[in-house]
Amino acid sequence: MLPIIPIVSRWWRRTPLLELEQRDWLLALFGWGLQQFDAAIFKQTTQLVLPDNHHFPGSVEGPWSLAQLLLRQVQHYAAVTHWPLQLLPPDALTAASPEALAHISARHPPTATAPPQQPITARAAAVTAAAADSATLPVTFDPELVRDPEALIGHFAHTIAFYLTTLATEPPPGGRENLPQATELVALLLGFGIPLANSAFRVRTGGCGGGCNAQAVQRHGYLSQYHLVYGVALFGQLKGMQRRQIQPHLKASLRPAFRQAWRELKAEPQQLAPLQQLLT
Repeated sequence: MLPIIPIVSRWWRRTPLLELEQRDWLLALFGWGLQQFDAAIFKQTTQLVLPDNHHFPGSVEGPWSLAQLLLRQVQHYAAVTHWPLQLLPPDALTAASPEALAHISARHPPTATAPPQQPITARAAAVTAAAADSATLPVTFDPELVRDPEALIGHFAHTIAFYLTTLATEPPPGGRENLPQATELVALLLGFGIPLANSAFRVRTGGCGGGCNAQAVQRHGYLSQYHLVYGVALFGQLKGMQRRQIQPHLKASLRPAFRQAWRELKAEPQQLAPLQQLLT
């Protein structure tokens, strides 16, 4: 008689969310990020930032004021309120000066204005009041993103992560050609995985080809939605969170993938062990 049950069992076995090589690369990228960018801050104060009124309170008039408000709030959650970021119109973007880049040698310096319980790390202790200098770090954005604050939050988090990656003393896994993907992963490590994943793909219709009310907002990303969802699951388990604390905040189309990523990580705890070691 044919072994029907084992065959059926194998047939129904779910395909992994990410291919093995991609999963291992993402885990290595996480490890690189923790080693390069203050694992102590990740462990002690980084939180999962949700695009809601609790995390982003306030009401302002006009798109420019909204963009300014969101940028300052993203700075706070990323622990870089001392960085001299300057919001500029899209057509006024200029490269950051070497003087401005010199100011970002750490996240939150040990000042009285830092949020409560902000850890003082060796790198943070090296920061001086140079951030008060007139040099600034330019930040620009697509005005269309104001129509989707979640996408704008993700964009600002990615911009901060871009500047943060200039501090890396080693290239990311896979080499410097992976810096765009590494930058997005760093933004996720800063706590912005939910807005990044939810805004990873927006359908841009253009004109009225898909109806004049069609979605036309798009955030340019480098990691796939499945990489981001896996990263959110990894973030949550490293922070000791429960799945129910995260899943409702992902858009409905991503929840099945998130559940799968969560189960896969729970089934192979050895995959988390090297990352957990970095947080001890």
